[in-house]
Amino acid sequence: GVTNVTGHVGRAVSADRVVGINSGELWISIAPRADYDATKAAVQRVVDGYPGLTGVLGTYHGVQVGNARGFESTRRFGDDGSGGVLSRQDAAALAGSDDVVVRVFGQELPELRRQAERVRQALSEIDGVVDARVEPQTEEPNIEVKVDLDAARAHQIKPGDVRRAAATLLQGIQVGSLFEEQKVFDVVVLGTPETRHSLTSIRDLLIDTPTGRQVRLGDVADVQVVPTPDVIRREAVSRRIDVGAAVSGRSVDSVLREVDEHLARMQFPLEYHAVLLAPPDDVLGGWSLREIAYLLAAAIGIFLILQAAFDSWRLSAALFVTLPLALAGGLLAAAGADRELSLGAVAGLFAVLALAVRNSVLLVGRYQQLCGSEGRRLDPGLAIRGVSERSVPILAGAVVTALALAPLAIAGRTAGHEIAGPMAWVVAGGLITSTAFSLVVVPLLCLRFWPARAVPDDASPAPG
Repeated sequence: GVTNVTGHVGRAVSADRVVGINSGELWISIAPRADYDATKAAVQRVVDGYPGLTGVLGTYHGVQVGNARGFESTRRFGDDGSGGVLSRQDAAALAGSDDVVVRVFGQELPELRRQAERVRQALSEIDGVVDARVEPQTEEPNIEVKVDLDAARAHQIKPGDVRRAAATLLQGIQVGSLFEEQKVFDVVVLGTPETRHSLTSIRDLLIDTPTGRQVRLGDVADVQVVPTPDVIRREAVSRRIDVGAAVSGRSVDSVLREVDEHLARMQFPLEYHAVLLAPPDDVLGGWSLREIAYLLAAAIGIFLILQAAFDSWRLSAALFVTLPLALAGGLLAAAGADRELSLGAVAGLFAVLALAVRNSVLLVGRYQQLCGSEGRRLDPGLAIRGVSERSVPILAGAVVTALALAPLAIAGRTAGHEIAGPMAWVVAGGLITSTAFSLVVVPLLCLRFWPARAVPDDASPAPG
């Protein structure tokens, strides 16, 4: 089932991935007619067959658009497509996807991790908090040279001279530049590969002393391999680690207030403290004030558009209040396709809302034309006539849209359809209720709230 395999190995100097240099990625193309599950299982067996390697298997789209709440570490990939290797920007913004984010500050990384774990345990004990976890951190092996002060004094060598000499031989130091044919080449002094390929050879490196003699690096320093964080994040001159959690069963603002109270009671060592990034005053029912402002502005804009199209405040208000009924089918479809409203599902709901507004404006516009040509107020006869004239284009548009989205809805959550699949289901479900809303609810609202004068006196008759 595999048609092509490509890959890249290692990591560039300014790479955007939070991975070590001893890592690689293989990109596998699967034939469209192949058995996807069987091929994936065969690839997994190959990955598991190599001793000493830690591999994860998943789809590219699953990693990029997966829900960050399913992410537990940079080396774990969930069956639902969430997780995987995050980019530096994604890892830095991971806390932004959580309902509760506590940032722990400190100086020493081991102690900072211990305090972050304390905060995580405290969050886990709060009612409504689920999936509390510490921000993932990737470590990679690194050579540590720790000078033995007594041994360095005995050989009359300064600790700084030991560190500088070791750094020059192990990682190099730039001593100048070479210019040739309008190109600049760095001149670097670096130990030969044979002198730095193992701990033994590194310990045997010779360091010059002020007396003119040389001493082994291992005699004046402790050389060992230690785990080192791939990225050390700082804020306000302090190291920091985020602790995030989701909220379920309670309102976010009430949980945040309780978290704030727990943090106020916790005792931290000197130079260590924790801060709640989303205080209760900035959040209302799980929505930020900025998001609520955007929603209110959009709602006001929709209402003003309806009023401009209907020339009636009462009819516009009645239709605006009942517009959510058109989204009922989309919400039910989203509940069946997604346990949470994904990005695709939200986009589908917006599309259904736009279709409902469009159909309503077209139907009310036809009523205005009929009333103007007939010279009378809207009555049941004109209402039925308008529905019959507009039912064909409304139904035809709904059917064509549903047929166009059918392949995406059938594909569901297969690779590459993580956004389009839920959106197709939401739009398909919303088309049913939005069409019924346009053909049933809108005429009833027009009969009840039709203005005494819906069109100007010089309104031209409807064509045909």
